[in-house]
Amino acid sequence: MSRQVSHSEITTYLDCQKKWDLIYNKGLKLDNIHLQFGSMGHEVLETRIIPDEMLYPELKEAFGITSWKNYFTIIFDELDETFKNYEVLHREYRVETEDIKGVIDVVWRCKITGRILITDYKFSNKDKGQVDIWLDEQMYIYAAAYASLNNMLLEDIDIGYINIPKAEMKKPRILKNGSLSKDKAQNTTYALYLEAIDENGLNVADYEDILSEITDKRLTSVATCNINLDMAKRIMMNIDNTIKDMDKGYVLEKCTFQCKYCDFLDYCKYEKEIK
Repeated sequence: MSRQVSHSEITTYLDCQKKWDLIYNKGLKLDNIHLQFGSMGHEVLETRIIPDEMLYPELKEAFGITSWKNYFTIIFDELDETFKNYEVLHREYRVETEDIKGVIDVVWRCKITGRILITDYKFSNKDKGQVDIWLDEQMYIYAAAYASLNNMLLEDIDIGYINIPKAEMKKPRILKNGSLSKDKAQNTTYALYLEAIDENGLNVADYEDILSEITDKRLTSVATCNINLDMAKRIMMNIDNTIKDMDKGYVLEKCTFQCKYCDFLDYCKYEKEIK
């Protein structure tokens, strides 16, 4: 190969070769509010520097967040508790092999077992679980690259997601009669609910039912799994074959009903000029 490729480039190629050509050969770049939030969130989690409240007003408005301090403080506290038995080995760890390049969000070592855990931040309002990880070739690629670069066995590495909703935890809603809403689907926590009870001079005993329901409610969640070695072999073989196809230079163009949902429709089908 004349150059290294990222997992994003590989998945784009497998999704649509024309889209791949527009992005990676023609230089077309598109952005959206979700990508902006993810980029900002990754930077904050890497540096642990919370943005000034005046920054990113469009993201606040889009996702109903009133305070970056409140939002990220809860995330920091929850992650510190979740990973209290882990030590951080690397943040934003760059992996590069002969063909592949990428960045691992966080590499951890378990203080009890010594096992390595490779994690990826997922800023989404829908949690991803073990099945999602098991089927995520990106995590296998990162694990294989990390094992190779650090002279480790792949079976000694676990992979996982850190799920972070783009939504702020808030105190419970106050109803017209002055009581607090007991809707357990609210984005609130046990601590915030207790604060609201105290601030409004209410009786804790009247809310024991909802408090018991949200005792363990958290903003973040973590899902992990072991490496499936057979799956890893199949993925790496598939990646190798995909890269060989990419190097051939030809581009097959899709034309399906799904094209109308693509952000690149104007550039692909209507030949809009790339600037």
